[in-house]
Amino acid sequence: MKVPIVFTCDNHYFKYTFVTIISFIENRKKNKEYDFFVLSEDISKENKQIAEKYLSAYKGVSIRFINLENIEKDKFHLNAYMTVSTYYRFYIPQLFRDFEKVLYLDSDLIVDNDISELLELELGDNLAACCISPFVQRLIESNLHLDMNRDYCVDVLKMPLPIRYFNAGVMLYNIREINRKNISDKLFHSVEEIPQPLYQDQDLLNSVFSRNGEVLFLPGKYNFTKSIFISKKRILLEGVKKKLGISRASNPFFIYHYVGKDKPWMKKNQDWLLFDYYAKKSPFYKELYKF
Repeated sequence: MKVPIVFTCDNHYFKYTFVTIISFIENRKKNKEYDFFVLSEDISKENKQIAEKYLSAYKGVSIRFINLENIEKDKFHLNAYMTVSTYYRFYIPQLFRDFEKVLYLDSDLIVDNDISELLELELGDNLAACCISPFVQRLIESNLHLDMNRDYCVDVLKMPLPIRYFNAGVMLYNIREINRKNISDKLFHSVEEIPQPLYQDQDLLNSVFSRNGEVLFLPGKYNFTKSIFISKKRILLEGVKKKLGISRASNPFFIYHYVGKDKPWMKKNQDWLLFDYYAKKSPFYKELYKF
């Protein structure tokens, strides 16, 4: 059975989501089929048609849009630059109940290598597979931050082991196990139980998952959140390796995640060229940048 690859976004953010999708298909194994799903309330007909036309050139690749209706937006707590679409992932277990696994990906990341091994991972009775959040882990270990610290994770999030806090940007859901334990209901209940989570849905996912089962931790290369310098030379070299079929298994990242509020379409930071490499392939390229 194929593993759905799921994104959540609004119409404005879809053009960035599509860069992530392009990066995925550019690095996919050609002998496999891939189904992309976008959960949203308002993807325009025009944007849907542009995406479908673009992907029709790729064999074994499809995209589907699932319209979410009657979302009670006011009950979801938001900070800073986030939108309510980040909470749409709470609906994944219900919408994909007929699948064994689902891969959720954030829209601010680049898939820069073949990740078929991740899709084939056996989860056992783990609720999900994901990566530790190095940033939060450092805050918890130092226990000096006024907000995100050990006390918050224990007293508010009720996490048995705060040091196991994960980044929710890449999550392989064990749908069967999640539904067996009614995790969806518990996630929606946590919105009321923890009305002002610091890191929004990610805090709630950590809270609920940590109290109701185990999470399998992946190597950091599947959700690389450290900001590093990425040069044109490196991008060209990796492109040559890909064309020649040279193994890239030793690369420090397979998925590069632009965490934080300074996205590569807002500032030309030290790593923005990686995003731009795939963005140039997008039919939305002229609409992407704000600088």
